[in-house]
Amino acid sequence: ITELGTPGERGVIPPAAEPAIREAAGDAVGSIPPRLRRSRPPELPELSQPQVLRHYLRLSQETLGAAVNIDIGLGTCTMKYNPVVNDVVGNDPRISRVHPNQPPETIQGLLRILHDLEAHLCEISGMDAFSLQPAGGAAAIFTNASIIRAHHERNGEGGRRDEIITTVFSHPADAAGPATAGYKVITLYPGENGYPDFEALTAAVSDRTAGLILTNPEDTGIFNPRVRDYTEAVHAAGGVCAIDQANANGTLAITRARELGFDLCHFNLHKTFSTPHNSEGPALGAVGVREPFARYLPAPAITRSTGGDYRLDYDRPDSIGKIKGFLGNVGVAVRAYAWIMALGAEGHDPGVGPDGHPHVAKEALDLADRVGPVVVQPVVAPGRPGDRRRREVPGEGLAHADRPQRRSFGVVRGGERLVEVEVAQVEPEFPRPGDG
Repeated sequence: ITELGTPGERGVIPPAAEPAIREAAGDAVGSIPPRLRRSRPPELPELSQPQVLRHYLRLSQETLGAAVNIDIGLGTCTMKYNPVVNDVVGNDPRISRVHPNQPPETIQGLLRILHDLEAHLCEISGMDAFSLQPAGGAAAIFTNASIIRAHHERNGEGGRRDEIITTVFSHPADAAGPATAGYKVITLYPGENGYPDFEALTAAVSDRTAGLILTNPEDTGIFNPRVRDYTEAVHAAGGVCAIDQANANGTLAITRARELGFDLCHFNLHKTFSTPHNSEGPALGAVGVREPFARYLPAPAITRSTGGDYRLDYDRPDSIGKIKGFLGNVGVAVRAYAWIMALGAEGHDPGVGPDGHPHVAKEALDLADRVGPVVVQPVVAPGRPGDRRRREVPGEGLAHADRPQRRSFGVVRGGERLVEVEVAQVEPEFPRPGDG
């Protein structure tokens, strides 16, 4: 945008100050010490409002986002459906205009939303307690690394357990977060199946292992089916296991962190729970833990008294402390809450994400029952039978209309149906005579 525009072009021309205001204010610039003044004005883009709108609208259309608006997206954070109604709820003045320092008794409704959202995330993940404070996935990973450290220090093993194990195709923050928390990071590389061999993990585990932090499915899109063996091996050595669920869109309601053997987890609400993530913010990495680790969660915790009112509990001596100011990115939490409440328990299948294979298959088969047969093909990692790959491109390889010699509704109508149910359209395989 700095290369566009014309010198002297303006999008907004602020009105001149009234004489009385100028007289009362005096020489505002002159009151700034000379060493703090710019030697020349900043070289800002000089554009009209329509030029700015056209520029960012064009950029938004180059992303994989579903909305045609000013949306500078971030990959998988944008590749999902973000219902506008969630923004209507989040922008309600009773939420958006709350001051973060308001007394808890004046924001009981908002605290109830946050408290209930934590409870929903517990049910979805199998964890026992959640914190909504971390402002993104990396902050959540750092939080989990800090919880692991606090746990071992409380048990008198903090000095000896100084290693965190991760995998090279996990999110890079799964290594960066523990390193920032002071850990030595051991990175496992993939074997022939695309994920690390179990033997590589057992060779890395020792009495110095503090924990395991990995993404599953990894950023390659491959789900590690032996992850339960991994967590059991780390637990046998006295370590703590945390899962980064940045890629949970394709596994929601199929797997849960608890059943996979993890002690800690986090969800990116800006990925899996339909909150926009534009211009590198806002984000929310909700951290979940099993009961033995709840004492270490960031303070304050949102609790409910026997009388039914909601309170902020700062009396948490074992807490790792603050991770984000106030209560975190509350607007993101409210939007995620609206998404969960709209879907209900039955709605939380993999169809909430950009790559909901069962959701797409069901819609295609329902349509086939009415207008003809359809072939639904699973997405499989090339050369690796049995490995389900989570595609980064919505719809690729999900559904193909049957061949024209059989009665079929065709890829065009199939694509239209996917759009109708708010799933990104498949890319048709053209030419295919007879489709329509």
